[in-house]
Amino acid sequence: MKLIVVFLIFINLSIYAQDSLSYSYFDKKTYELYTKQNWKELITLTKQALDKNYNSYYLQMRIAIAYYERKNYVKATKHFEAAREYNINPTLREYLYYSYLFSGYSYKAEYYSNFFSDSLKNKLVIKNHFLKSIDVFAGSFINNDANALSNYEFHNPDKYISSSIRYKNKYNTTFGLGFKFSFSNHIKAYINYSYLNENKTQITKTNTTNGIEIKNYSNNTKQSSYYFNLKYLSNNFSLTTALNILKISDNYYYPEIDYGVVYKNTELKSSEIIFGINMQQKISNFELGLRGTYSNLNSNRQFLAEVEVIYYPLGNKNLYLIASTGIQNIAEKIVTESTSGRGGGNRQSSTYSTLENNNITKLKLGFKTFNFLWIEAQAYLGRINEYNETNGFIVYNDISPITSQYRINLISPITEHLSIFVKYMYNTREQYFYNFKINPPVYPEEPTLETKTNNTKINNSSIIGGIKWTF
Repeated sequence: MKLIVVFLIFINLSIYAQDSLSYSYFDKKTYELYTKQNWKELITLTKQALDKNYNSYYLQMRIAIAYYERKNYVKATKHFEAAREYNINPTLREYLYYSYLFSGYSYKAEYYSNFFSDSLKNKLVIKNHFLKSIDVFAGSFINNDANALSNYEFHNPDKYISSSIRYKNKYNTTFGLGFKFSFSNHIKAYINYSYLNENKTQITKTNTTNGIEIKNYSNNTKQSSYYFNLKYLSNNFSLTTALNILKISDNYYYPEIDYGVVYKNTELKSSEIIFGINMQQKISNFELGLRGTYSNLNSNRQFLAEVEVIYYPLGNKNLYLIASTGIQNIAEKIVTESTSGRGGGNRQSSTYSTLENNNITKLKLGFKTFNFLWIEAQAYLGRINEYNETNGFIVYNDISPITSQYRINLISPITEHLSIFVKYMYNTREQYFYNFKINPPVYPEEPTLETKTNNTKINNSSIIGGIKWTF
């Protein structure tokens, strides 16, 4: 019996000794790999130690620095945070600052910078400004088929009394100015004003007693956009609310019946809004998003719900894949009048009738080519009509729906504070034209104008460039 007890004690001591030696081995070997900057083997060996439940400040720091040097900032932050459970010091805070900054968690980087000494802040040139950035952009929308539309043969003199087509001229302009603010580590805001001016040509062809009369009119559409969003960030989660108010002035020629069809100059002023809410959660190398918006573009009601997944394969912003898909409902307001009550007064009631249900899928690939250039390639699948994106900032409220769209974005940081960007977009649209005929009156009713809408496919493109200054 004594022999068995002694044997068990010997076994326990041997296991303890082996465990102690095993930890010592991992500690010594990882330190050697660290001094040699052999990051790949250091990561492999430290993983083995952690799998055996060996843990310490130094093991976590070494593997974190190895991931940092290999630019996998997402995994680096995980191990730096684990090291912080054992010890917190200026070196660790500096590593955490840059790891979060380079992995896209800028608000967490800003949080850690609050604990830096003044000398470290001066060394790293860190200043927590209330105004975080200013961006300016300008560009041109190009109607590639403007010349072809000017000669489009859309009139059928045997069937219709008049026809009309209205299209954007070859070049139109836009510009904008935006400001980003930081109220605290958790509360951010962005405001932007942008302006769009579209000069248009309207061609009408009308049957008269003297033959077909052709007239060309010049008119335009002007739009001002007042955009605001407020973002809350905490624990890898963000909640953004956004509001975009559009003020639109549209000048065009509208057909009326006056012993035939006469086009009269008409100006329409309107306000449109987009309200949206967006939630995003970061999990390791992924970001998961859920977005919903309400809008009343072109006097219709739109509801939009989208889900989005962002994947950073390398654990940094040098390569990322974005996929999203959404369901959109567009409904028209129907107002009806009814007679009720003892006085027989008219009462109005309104309902909504669905015009379209669209599914829109977006795919984007972004990657770093050189130290000074990022490229993004993006494709849209689905019908883009009365649609908005980027938290309601980009709005598609043109009356010509988009059937396909492709984009190339170039982003280049010139200095630590200054960056420039150029965006090129190519899309195919449905260009509408209208045929009119007069329905003969049935006495005592007045004659009415019947509209037949048709469309053809056209190609548009745009190029927009800008600069961004970050404080």
